[in-house]
Amino acid sequence: MVNGESPDTNWNVFVSGEGVADSNLADMVVAGETKTALDAVYAPVSLSARVADIAPDGGVRAVGKGDLLASVKDFGAIGDGITDDAPAFVAAFNSGLPLYVPRGDYRLASTITRNFSGLHMVGQSGARVFSDTVDQLFRFSSTDGVHIENISFECAVADAANSNYGLLSSTSSLKNILLYRCVFTAANRNTNGVKFIADNLAELSVENVFARECVFRNIGRMGMEIQDHSVDRTIVRVKNVGVIDCAFQDCGTLSTGIDLSFSGHLCGAVARGNTLIRSATIGVEFAGDHEMPVAVGNTFSSMGPSCNAISFTNNYNSNQVIGAVIEGNRSIDRSGSGSRLWYLYNARLSRNYFKFASGAMVLRSCVRTVAYGETYDSSGAYALFIEGTSTDNVFERCELRTGTGAFSIFRVNGADSVRNYVVRSNLIRSVGVTFDQINSSTQNAIIQCDHGSTRWQPVKTITIADADKTINVVEADSEALIFSGTLTAARTVTLQNAKRAYRLKNNTAQQVSVTTGGTAVAIAAGATKIVYVEGTTITEV
Repeated sequence: MVNGESPDTNWNVFVSGEGVADSNLADMVVAGETKTALDAVYAPVSLSARVADIAPDGGVRAVGKGDLLASVKDFGAIGDGITDDAPAFVAAFNSGLPLYVPRGDYRLASTITRNFSGLHMVGQSGARVFSDTVDQLFRFSSTDGVHIENISFECAVADAANSNYGLLSSTSSLKNILLYRCVFTAANRNTNGVKFIADNLAELSVENVFARECVFRNIGRMGMEIQDHSVDRTIVRVKNVGVIDCAFQDCGTLSTGIDLSFSGHLCGAVARGNTLIRSATIGVEFAGDHEMPVAVGNTFSSMGPSCNAISFTNNYNSNQVIGAVIEGNRSIDRSGSGSRLWYLYNARLSRNYFKFASGAMVLRSCVRTVAYGETYDSSGAYALFIEGTSTDNVFERCELRTGTGAFSIFRVNGADSVRNYVVRSNLIRSVGVTFDQINSSTQNAIIQCDHGSTRWQPVKTITIADADKTINVVEADSEALIFSGTLTAARTVTLQNAKRAYRLKNNTAQQVSVTTGGTAVAIAAGATKIVYVEGTTITEV
């Protein structure tokens, strides 16, 4: 009880608007920093109703059930940017107490490597932990249960030497970790903000690891990376990890250029609600044979000219990426070079909106992808490009656009890519064809699509010499075909095998029969018919 008030369910301590007479209130919040806290408490103005609102710069919150936040300065930390504060931090960690880091610049002359289990550390606004001698600040060893909040971590080493670790790193078991509202910077060192490695560890060695509302900016290599590059792919070592509502800005300034990477055989990796600005190579990467990965609600802007917004790639080609959910991701300007979706199986895509300066949405060796309500707008390439061994992928109610270059809106490449469809979608182009199949690809189609928002457009006139005619894919790249020519007898027109509908008008003086190599539909002189093509079967609608 403080001034007759009880804690609320969040364990915030209530105080009156008349000031606080309880001299131990600051001790309930921060030990060793009573003057700073009490100055705010005794201010001769009306106070907010919660300690969280009167803590200096909003940097500290009351902890539950009378717990104590011990200041690292109680253990000898100085925070002047010159003194080596590593020994003081080690002493503070050894205490086992929840810790408070006041505003200041805390220099670490060496990496602190230890089991951090049970650490709860909260920083005041302006609390910065940095090193000008090492690029790893904290290295976690077999750690379970960590909460780090509101602290800036920086590598101030000024050379471009490569480091495959990060300011916070681990190569051992890591469970139940939360990084909350922290900032990571390493502008002049080729390292990561955060890197957790599970290579060759036991099953489920890395689990329940999350970064929330953190900022990764001016990072030489990657913003955050969680990886399992084990040769043995039969077990899951990393499960339920996520980066949520974080901001990435200017990552990869010296090399790799990936903002966020989940790499290897991971289960349940989540990238949600992140903002990515000036990504160099890849915005969000899922590399390897993932199970149930999620990329939802991320926004991208000012991407580099060769940058993929989202990249699913798999060097272990015998395995697929199972059950990916890719939803609500958006470009807020025209930049970057497309996205890569490789080796997806049973993926679900919806409401993604991408505007690319170059490149396309590329599916490689994907099976049974269902995409709904997508928008792909590329000013310098195809809108949708499917290749490899891709089968039974369906894009419905989408909008696909290309710019002024001679690119098809939808291209399928290779004999092993079959039965891929764009259905009831809006296709908008300037120069290139709407749809084409190359290198022996067959049985792919656009079905009942609008062209520039007008049904059965564009209309293409096919001139028939006085002989039977086979129409190639490019010639048939229209929803409506008009047959013309001077015929002396009935003729047969053969369309490509596909799965799509056509509106056909016969402007000749003779009957024209239309086939795809099997059945045929006869169209009398001057008549119009709508037909549906599926493989070698053609039927009148």
